[in-house]
Amino acid sequence: MNKLLKRPISVISVLATAAVLIFGSSYLPAYAQDGTGDQLIAQVEPLFQAGEGDDIVLTSNWDSLAPDEQHVYRFDYEGGEQPIRVWMNAIPADAVQFQIWTDDLVTGLNDDPDLAPLAVGAPISDGSEFSIWQGNSPNPEVYYVTVRANSDSTAQYLLNVSSPGLAAEQPGLTQPTPVAPTITSTLAGPTPIPPIPTSLTPIPPTPTSLTPIPPTPTSLTPVPLVTPVPVATQDPTLAVVTVPALNVRAGPSTAYAVITTVPAGTVLVVLGRNEANTWLAVRLEDGTEGWVTRSLTNYFNIAPVVLTAEPPPAPTPLPGVTATPTPDTTIVLVQQPTPEALDGDWRVISDGETHWYTFQYRGGELPVHVWMDVEPDKGAVFNILDQETALSVLAGVAPNVVNAIGRGTSNPVEPGYLFWRADFPEADIFYVMVQHEGQPGDVVYSIHAAGPGLSRPVPQ
Repeated sequence: MNKLLKRPISVISVLATAAVLIFGSSYLPAYAQDGTGDQLIAQVEPLFQAGEGDDIVLTSNWDSLAPDEQHVYRFDYEGGEQPIRVWMNAIPADAVQFQIWTDDLVTGLNDDPDLAPLAVGAPISDGSEFSIWQGNSPNPEVYYVTVRANSDSTAQYLLNVSSPGLAAEQPGLTQPTPVAPTITSTLAGPTPIPPIPTSLTPIPPTPTSLTPIPPTPTSLTPVPLVTPVPVATQDPTLAVVTVPALNVRAGPSTAYAVITTVPAGTVLVVLGRNEANTWLAVRLEDGTEGWVTRSLTNYFNIAPVVLTAEPPPAPTPLPGVTATPTPDTTIVLVQQPTPEALDGDWRVISDGETHWYTFQYRGGELPVHVWMDVEPDKGAVFNILDQETALSVLAGVAPNVVNAIGRGTSNPVEPGYLFWRADFPEADIFYVMVQHEGQPGDVVYSIHAAGPGLSRPVPQ
């Protein structure tokens, strides 16, 4: 090599080495760094913008997670103590856990691999597939969400982030790419993963603590403040209404009559809950007792007392009532089987048969999804009924036309796939009616339900 070239090259090498020593490894590309925090940054997965408005909603696709895997997501936050909500749906329940890390914590992992995360997602209730974390910060912040397997088998999960404080420009943001399910004619096999809709309704933030209500200038009567006390001595437990108006019902379902309606800020004494922890039994200040949807209050505890209510009056069967076939917005009573819980198994439905399923909805305008794979295409349909209507149908009191609140919609891109999505303010029990349709002969189908609004199946 020319001697004149050797000296400049040597000088450049020395300067480069000195720069690395002086400025540290943070200037190296992510893949060249071997610290724990640097590895997390290098593994960041893309999120999709699924909605905007008062809240920006970011979501992942449904993804698979093996026992030895970890997925990492990042989102940027503008600060201002604006509420952040991170929630995840996992199948099966408790198979996946997510952790929240700040940028400083991730950097600190390089010096202390045992550093703890800022927070860990907590299940809404025992056995629930839905876990959540809520928080905020006064300052702008970069957050990382790590998703880790919590079992010895592969699991499925859907991660969502919602906040009015999310930065408008997110790193690695992309457009949703639905995951197409795999249709198979066998009665056993892997459960298909649903396509994710291109928009989700933002979930309103919910206070995470009991907040004293300040007196208004026009009122001379001070509003009572909630004084925090140790949990062990907290008696009675209090909950505060967080929506403009909340119905107090005679039982834990919208099938029960409304006793009264109370405004936002009303303090309720919690007497107990239903088994699924979706409804609270409460007492008002005037002594009135009833049930309210838990998710429409700021009560996030699990009340130790489980109460049951008298079932709503059963409808009286009317002799001679028969169902009449009608257009798409209606269902037809074919038979009266016993409802089953949704489980996603492949089943066979024959000509003239009707299959029933049921699920508990949490309320609070949380989205819930029901989808069905059918082979052959258009061989079966499904409709969604509220509890009152379904019980009337099953009791033989169906009117000539039974209006459904929802119906599986065909996917023009993926034949043999029906999808329904909705959200409601109050918790309730819903029924799914699957009917054979089209040409005579057996039809194979698999029906599923998922989403943060889904609770555990209704006990039979």
